[in-house]
Parts: sequence; structure tokens; C-alpha cells
Amino acid sequence: MDKVYLTRPNVETGRGLGFLPGTLEEKYAPYLLPFDSIFTKALGKGFYEYCLKNKDIEPVPLGFLRGSTFDNCIVLVDEAQNCTREEMKMLLSRIGKNCKMIFSGDTEQADIPDSGLEDAVNRLEGIPGIEIVEFLDEDIVRSKMCKAIIMAYRN
Repeated sequence: MDKVYLTRPNVETGRGLGFLPGTLEEKYAPYLLPFDSIFTKALGKGFYEYCLKNKDIEPVPLGFLRGSTFDNCIVLVDEAQNCTREEMKMLLSRIGKNCKMIFSGDTEQADIPDSGLEDAVNRLEGIPGIEIVEFLDEDIVRSKMCKAIIMAYRN
């Protein structure tokens, strides 16, 4: 693999902050905080920053991927439950040679109606080369409190 792309829909939960000043990178930075946290923990801050500077790991806003072809790379799509059906189709139709695309999301936490992730799971299940992994309640590992809260909201 030559590169890792990081993307996610820039959908805010609840009330938005409005216009964010700055460069594209500065505007997109708040959406990348979860990626930054995980990659810093896994790779170390210095190596992660090196990979970002060298563009081995490249954050790209979802809306800027149209027209791209993903060859020899991994594409990580976080918060995929907030992708529209059109965004999901656009992402999936970018898959080129030697590409692994990984979507993570929880359809119970969608901030938009008609989640594109849920639609994709229904359409793509059973296609060779596509694997769908659904986690169960016992897979909630953030904390015991988080698990109890999620369970309370289901009732």
C-alpha cells in the first residue's frame, strides 16, 4: 500500500458552529480529532506527524474525493452512518486496484435520515470480496458507563 486516506462526512451533531475561518486543513481539523487520537496512540506523535507531512497518511474531506481513483491504498471512512446514499455510492465507485476501503459507523447514531451506510450494507451483503462485520453489545469497549448509556437509549 502506498497511502492511507482518512475521510468522514462533515456532519455536525445537533447545532452547528457555523462558518469556520481558515484554510481547508484548518476547517477540516475538528473532524479529524478522532483519527489524530488513535493514530498518535498507535504510531507515536512524531511518526504520525511525519506520515502526515510526507502524505503517506492523507486526510481528505469526503466531498473532495469525487473523480479520484484509489489504487494501492487503504481508505478509512469514519462516522459512515452520516454518509448519504449518494456519498456512499461515490466512495464505493472510487475503488481501484489493490484498494481496501474500511467503513466504520453506527446506524443507531446517524445524524441524517436514510443512512447511506445502512443502504450499502443492505445492497452489498453477499458480494464476493465485501465483508460486513456487525459488532454486538458485548463489543462495546469504550467504558462500562458508555455501554450502560447505549443500552439505556435502546429501551
